[in-house]
Amino acid sequence: MDNSIPRGAESARGGGPEVDIGLFSLAQQLIQRVRFTQDERVVVETGDIASDVHTARKEFEMGHIHQSLQAVARCCAGFDQMVAQWESRARRKEAQKQKLSMQQIRKMHAEHSGVRTRAELARTHLRRLRVGLDQLEKLSHSRPAAATAEGLTAPQQPPDR
Repeated sequence: MDNSIPRGAESARGGGPEVDIGLFSLAQQLIQRVRFTQDERVVVETGDIASDVHTARKEFEMGHIHQSLQAVARCCAGFDQMVAQWESRARRKEAQKQKLSMQQIRKMHAEHSGVRTRAELARTHLRRLRVGLDQLEKLSHSRPAAATAEGLTAPQQPPDR
């Protein structure tokens, strides 16, 4: 496994997040750690999204920044949809408090709070990855334009004899 950073993967100007293989791995791990549970049972699976982040990483390693950015954007949308699906279930469960004992309510709130915390952490890292890739793509598009402009404005020097 090659952990080299594709050419141009340095931090974008303006203090943007640096994109590297580690950021992809971290996002993938965080997604895998989010267990959308209720009553200690997984109700929404995250495996497909984690797999898609891995695919985006492979695209990035091959230098295909645009394809990687598109894959990460799909991951973000898919993960947001999963969070919304789980939140809907969680709100329905929380609305049934009258049928639960105080111990069950506390346990439910602790479980939901943990899921929300892990989900928000994964969301944050996915956004960071998407923003970094977006800035990297813009930077890679601006470099050829800058080189062309520089070539047009540079004075021609006569060859040395």
